[in-house]
Amino acid sequence: PLRNKFLALIDEVAPVDPAFSFEVETHVEGTREWFELAGVRIAGAQGRTERVVGTLRSITEYRQTVNRLTYLANFDELTGHLNRTRLREELTRAITMAQAESRSCAYLVAAIDKLASINETYGFDVADEVIVATGRRLSQCLRASDIIGRTAGNKFGIVLGECGDREMALVAERLHAGVRGEVIETRAGVVSATVSIGAVWLPESA
Repeated sequence: PLRNKFLALIDEVAPVDPAFSFEVETHVEGTREWFELAGVRIAGAQGRTERVVGTLRSITEYRQTVNRLTYLANFDELTGHLNRTRLREELTRAITMAQAESRSCAYLVAAIDKLASINETYGFDVADEVIVATGRRLSQCLRASDIIGRTAGNKFGIVLGECGDREMALVAERLHAGVRGEVIETRAGVVSATVSIGAVWLPESA
């Protein structure tokens, strides 16, 4: 049965040209591996693939590298939020849509206070834990339609797709409270964190 499925797949991807090449991803016991199949199909009397001649090679390391580079092109490695470039693209898109639909949106920057002191006191690893925890708390305070990204070492940018002047202030206060509400558990013990927030109403101030 597996052989027949494989030959049917060859017929599907190479119905005219006898040469074929495609990638296959496998999942075995939680492990993902990729293979490249390349070769030539040999048709039988009815035109269906009867057998194939070619090569099978592992491209797992290559695919892992490509996937990682693709991820890093869009996301911040530490926090998993959008990186600066992707956030700017989302901000541009939000401003364009707001202008087209005659409505308002907003952009906020939340900066972790005194992160340098945390670095000096506890070390960079603990500071990274504070950054990750702060980003998670900020994200949890947002609506599903809002967008967050990390724009610098201690800064997060937040795009509010639709909001008024008063809503912008309310969101900022909710972010303040969400970060400072509880201490952050780190490998060095508990650390308190707060953020400073700046905001601009768009597209008027774009």
